[in-house]
Amino acid sequence: MESSIVIDHLKKAFDSEKDKRICVSVYLRFSDQEETQPRTESLLATILLQLVLRQQVDRLPQKMVEAYHGIVSRGSPPTLEELKCLINAIAETYQSIFLVIDALDGWSDNLEAGERETFAQIITQLPGNWKILVTSRSGMSIGRQFEASQRIKLEADPADIKLYVESRIKTNEEMRRLVCMSKNTGFQEEVVNTIIKKSQGMYV
Repeated sequence: MESSIVIDHLKKAFDSEKDKRICVSVYLRFSDQEETQPRTESLLATILLQLVLRQQVDRLPQKMVEAYHGIVSRGSPPTLEELKCLINAIAETYQSIFLVIDALDGWSDNLEAGERETFAQIITQLPGNWKILVTSRSGMSIGRQFEASQRIKLEADPADIKLYVESRIKTNEEMRRLVCMSKNTGFQEEVVNTIIKKSQGMYV
């Protein structure tokens, strides 16, 4: 939720094509299935696409256009190194690039290829015109990749979660019906307490 607020603010601030600043974003969703895990190449391609779409075709760097035609004529997807080069080429046309990566901890670190570590290494080596915000649950293993970065700890207050869940139960007909159907008089309290415990400080 916090990252969405930041992204919305930045995009509204830099919504002009003439603005040499841009906000690009990457959202990751948790999955414990290896086949549904993202690849570094796909995430870099997502970043590249957002950078390109803000530019007029006739203003794209010549070396980027030449690289693109070479990839197309070859008939195969760009390699990791080619994607890095393309991103660096288009990034030079911007004064500042604000990159927001949401829920990096949702990307499993169990893949043999070390995809998450590779991606983290790439973004931490981006030049100075990149301003990067990464969100993650605290205590996750990705912290070592960002040891030199500034950190802000945000946690949902249990009292706020309690109020939110109780409000949802009152306003959602299906949830209210399920609570009323229970013969256990303490069922709603049990539901609320379970959600608070399972949230682990995250916003629901």
